Amino acid sequence: MPNYQKMYYILCSGVSAVLDDIQGKHEYESLYGRLKLLLNEAEDVYIDTANIIPLNTSSKEDGEDDNGKH
Repeated sequence: MPNYQKMYYILCSGVSAVLDDIQGKHEYESLYGRLKLLLNEAEDVYIDTANIIPLNTSSKEDGEDDNGKH
């Protein structure tokens, strides 16, 4: 099965780097706007459909014991 997460990362990080290079340059305004819109759309699809694992999988707040007390 294709590794879509890796493909997304390679493509989107590359496009993001190019956008950083051309941002604010008058001759690239049209290209910047189109690429930025596509990058945001791809990011939205990825976030909406990816099986993202939360960084903190514990339901306890910091410093709480097993009884929910600090």
